[in-house]
Amino acid sequence: MVGVQHYTAREFRDMLGQHKFENAFKFTFVRNPYDKVLSHYKFRVKTNQTNLGNNPVDFNQWIELTYGKKDPAYYDKPKFFMPQINWLTDQNDQVL
Repeated sequence: MVGVQHYTAREFRDMLGQHKFENAFKFTFVRNPYDKVLSHYKFRVKTNQTNLGNNPVDFNQWIELTYGKKDPAYYDKPKFFMPQINWLTDQNDQVL
């Protein structure tokens, strides 16, 4: 999807400003971690991100290369590999 952005709560707060953010209705869904990682892998293969479509590695190897070794050939967008709680918290680890 072209133009779709994924923002953390902190990024939304910074874009909207503290007052608007505090007064906005907010909700979130937290995905099953395994499903999230598998979906991320399949999307990267399908869209050939980090050349996974042309030169695929199996799922378990990809997990080791990204989440384990943080291999820059695959771990190119750290934001998308961070724990889901980090999408919802501020710099003091408080849920926004």
